[in-house]
Amino acid sequence: MIYVIRGLGEEYLDKNLKPSFKSGRILVSVWSYYYGDGIGPLAIIEKRRRITAKRYLETPKKYFILFYRRIVQKYGLGVVI
Repeated sequence: MIYVIRGLGEEYLDKNLKPSFKSGRILVSVWSYYYGDGIGPLAIIEKRRRITAKRYLETPKKYFILFYRRIVQKYGLGVVI
């Protein structure tokens, strides 16, 4: 049992709060795309790492060729992206 002695109106000051648990959350960034009536894969971008513009732009590069091939197969070579 924990007892806390505090003044009136001080119940939510940081010095009077004790964390009850850690959530264990894992942050995950994801990327996907859609086109016409189709959708692309859901890509997970490196777990537990901060996402930077450079890292974010690396993801579409990995999936663009497959995406383009699907579009060309569906709409023909004259497709404009």
